[in-house]
Order: sequence, then structure tokens, then C-alpha cells
Amino acid sequence: MSNLESDNAKQGFEWLLSPWVVLVGVFFGAFIGIYQKNLVPYFEPIGDWYLSLLQMCILPILLSAIASSLGRLMRSEVRYLYLKKMLVVFGTAVILTSLLGTVVGLVGGPGRSLNTENRSTLGTIIQESSSRPDLVINFSEPFNHSNSVSPIKKFFTDLIPSNIFKALSFDDKLKVLFFSIITGLAIGHIKKNEAEVFFSVLDAVYQAFAKVVSWLMYLLPFGLCGLIAAQLSKVGPEILLAMTKFVLIILFSFLIIFLFCGFIIRLRGRKSLIETTVALKEPVIIALATGNSLAAIPSLLSRMHNELGFEKRIIDLVCPLGVTVCRFGPVFYFGFASLFVVQLYQATFSFQQFIIVVMGSALAGMATAGATGILSLTMLALVLESLGLPLDAVLVLLIVVDPITAPLRSVANILITAAATSWVTAPQRDINLYIGKNDRRQLWKGDEQRESQTVPSSA
Repeated sequence: MSNLESDNAKQGFEWLLSPWVVLVGVFFGAFIGIYQKNLVPYFEPIGDWYLSLLQMCILPILLSAIASSLGRLMRSEVRYLYLKKMLVVFGTAVILTSLLGTVVGLVGGPGRSLNTENRSTLGTIIQESSSRPDLVINFSEPFNHSNSVSPIKKFFTDLIPSNIFKALSFDDKLKVLFFSIITGLAIGHIKKNEAEVFFSVLDAVYQAFAKVVSWLMYLLPFGLCGLIAAQLSKVGPEILLAMTKFVLIILFSFLIIFLFCGFIIRLRGRKSLIETTVALKEPVIIALATGNSLAAIPSLLSRMHNELGFEKRIIDLVCPLGVTVCRFGPVFYFGFASLFVVQLYQATFSFQQFIIVVMGSALAGMATAGATGILSLTMLALVLESLGLPLDAVLVLLIVVDPITAPLRSVANILITAAATSWVTAPQRDINLYIGKNDRRQLWKGDEQRESQTVPSSA
């Protein structure tokens, strides 16, 4: 009786999952953020609460998915094949993403050929912000280039958690990621019976918080309304007009990236364009609305497996690693933004500097793992300092358009990771066929025992 009542209640709220209801929430939030800013303080807390609820589920899912998947991968007969493919595919994807961002900035010229009025506006903003650098940076926390540790050095020194409970308490995702990897490796090398106990617990944690995320989807229209209203209310019209070329090129570039990634996922998943689009709709909406790619990980894992049919344990391992470490969205953005600063200062740009921007953007983007908001933008200093250009003076320009660019970076992070993951693994039906044709044992040790399959050679 209780299950029947639960099903009836669920059906009564199904309309909240409709794309049209979600779209109404988006437009209503945009209207408030642009035309009714006096109402933003009433709606902004709704968006903040919703984002906090989503973030509450991130670390448990991150820890359980990676540790369980990596542990099973270590116990499988094909572990070295997948680890090698992960390194090659994701390493190549990071470099290509950085190269693409740099080339788009070089060809598009976001800081080149600005009219007198726009250049005067940007110059005034830079001059005002230069006299008050602490006020600009303090939107997240003070940042002093002269006394700070190198972002890359800090990235590696802060990687290992001295206390995992402290890392969990302070939402330090990078340290939790490292702990999850070490835990998974360790579980993969202990006795089978003990490992199965760990796998059962981790799977239960994963399923529990995945269920919470599915419940939160019913509140998505309300959360989107509050988040979008707050974001749009922070963008001043004068700054947007001066940065119009920058924003338009970014919008067009990310649109091309999204379409390309969708094509790759469709090709690898052997699904129609409509099926692929529908499957990726939910994680894209979450990433776009929250500006946080980590918040979309649970939805991405579910959709990649349930809707697109990719092997669950591979995507549970690869997708969180790609989103958290590779940081494709910031990598592309840093390459593009570096060229914007070069052109804004009308500095010379040689082939050697081009290589510095490509490599530096890849490293700086990956160094944003664990950093959020305005603090992640300060990692661009890693590239600009190598070119002899300042970040402090132009940081305010990137800050004012961040409510527009941050959601796009998050979506790019999600979709490029999904596309790269589709190259690492294959749909479950193809894996089953491969195992059958080669008369091999099961792909994952620790699963239920089954007989080896034999598929006729004509299959």
C-alpha cells in the first residue's frame, strides 16, 4: 500500500519534470534578474538552497563511484588496457581543448579592433580596478601574486589530504578525489571476500545519494528561477556592451563545441541525434543553471549508462575524473582569455608565446580543480605572467562577464568529458558482444559468476 501511494504521489508531480515547466522557470528567473531586480533578494535564496542540496550529494557520489569503479577495474583482466586508454584519450583531449581556445582567440580577436567608445570604457574600468585591487579580488578571497605559491606547485602540494574528514568537512573535492583513487587502488588489491564488503557499502552509498538527486529534479524549475535571477542581476549593461565581442565569440565557440561533442557521443553510442540530445538534457541544464559541473556529475553518470547504454563501472570511474581533474571548460577559456589580454594590451605575439599559452592554459585549467568562483579565474596568472602581462588590471573585466561564461564553461566541462569517456569505453551491448566473440571471462571480477559465452563468428 505504501509503495502504491508513493507511486501515485510521484505521478502527481511528474509535470515538474517537463521541459516546458523548466523553461518557464528559466524565463521567469531571467525576467526578475533583468527587469525586477528588487525581487532578486527573495528568489536568490531559493537558488542557493537548491545548489547547496545538489552539492551535498557530490562528495558521497564522487567517493563511492570512483573508489568502487577503480577497485573493480583493478580486479579486472583488462585494467591496463583501460588505464592506458584513459591517459591517452584525456591527455590528448586536454591539449586539443587548450589549442582550440588559443586558436579561437587568435583568429576571433576578442580584444582586437575595438571601437573608441568600448576601448575607453574598458580602459576606465581597468584604471578604477587597478587602484582598488583588493576590492576586486576579495569577492572570493585575497590573492597576492608576489607572496603566493605557484598555482601548479600549490595544486600538487595540496593534493594529499592529511585528514580526510577535514577534507570532507571543508568540501575539498581535489583531496577527496585523491583519497578515492588511493582507496580504490587498495580495495582492488585485497582479498576477494573483503573487497566485496567494501563494494557493497560503496554501491549502497552511491545508490542512496543518486536517489536524492532524482528527488531534487522535481525542484529544478524553482532552483533555476532563483539561480538565473541572481546571475543576471549582477551583470551591468555598460560592461556587457563593451565586452560584446568577447561574449559573442565565447557563445559561438561553446555552441560549436557542444554540437561536436554531441556528434561524437551519438556516433559512439549509436543513438539517434534526438535520443542523444534528450539523454544529455538533464546534466546540461544542471551545469548551465548552477555554473557548477560537479553538481551535474550524478545526472551525467545516470544518463550515460541508463539512456546511452555505456558500461556503468567505466563511466563511474572516468567521468568524475574527467570533470574534476581535466577541467576542459576552464582550459578552453584560459586559452581564449589569454589572447584577449594580449590583444587588449596590443602586445606582440610570437610562435613561442603561442606554445606557452597552449601549454600554460592546459596546466592552469587543470590547476582550477578544487577552486570555485572568482578564485578559479586567478589561475590565469600562470599564463599571463609567462607572457609578461598583468592579471590584476583585467581581472575585473572577466569577473563582470563571469555570470555568463561560467555556466558555459561548466557545460563544456561536462560534454567534453562525456565525449572523451565515450572513446574510452563502448556501449554495454558492444562489450558483451566482444566478450562473447573472444570467449573471455567476465569483464569484472567480483560480479556474479557466469559461464563464458561463445558467439558465432558470423555475429
